[in-house]
Amino acid sequence: MKIIKQSNYKEVTSNTCGKLVELCNDSDVPISITKAENLKSTIKHKHHDSTEIYWVTQGELELEVADKTVKLEQGDIISIQPGESHKVISSSENNTVIVLSTPPWSPEDEVLD
Repeated sequence: MKIIKQSNYKEVTSNTCGKLVELCNDSDVPISITKAENLKSTIKHKHHDSTEIYWVTQGELELEVADKTVKLEQGDIISIQPGESHKVISSSENNTVIVLSTPPWSPEDEVLD
């Protein structure tokens, strides 16, 4: 069992997505969990090893994933596989996205496309 206390959350900066709150990125846990609030357009990128799962808990997002445009509404979930280029094209004014990454997110796994 592993408990992650809110006091351990930390703000991180991604070169492609900007400021995020890392809820869990612990070597004892096989996934990382990150929260993005008021996410704006991002830089097109991909990951060598990580699968990313975006869960839109508030608002809407328009993404480009593997050269296809995808619209997500509150409650929608998308899985982005390693090697699939992706970026946020646009978003609603108030949005919250929970991003689960396995293996856990690291800046070294994120590459511009």
